[in-house]
Amino acid sequence: MGGKVRVAIGYFHSDKRTDLKRVCENAGLEVVGTEALKDELLQLVDAQRPEIVILGHELPCAGDGEEAANLIMEKYPEIIVINYSGVNWPAHLTINPDRMAPPLLQRLLAALGEA
Repeated sequence: MGGKVRVAIGYFHSDKRTDLKRVCENAGLEVVGTEALKDELLQLVDAQRPEIVILGHELPCAGDGEEAANLIMEKYPEIIVINYSGVNWPAHLTINPDRMAPPLLQRLLAALGEA
């Protein structure tokens, strides 16, 4: 995979989106966008086709994050989806954790654990 790995972030709370963006950029990832709402996140993924999507379970309604994850995985099975609540660590990898070089994925998950 050439260039930086691209990531989209979907999280309702703006401070957590900012934190996740910083963590991803510090891990060497290119953040292609952040969104607070499910429909906007899905539009971002359609437009940017990132390799990774990090999202919260609630976007902002209960279950929206899970629904978004399922829609992304159905439409783009090659995308790694990380369900990150910031509370129930560790993050849950919901698809294809071997799609990316393991050292980068390990660094990202370690960085998220510290966020």
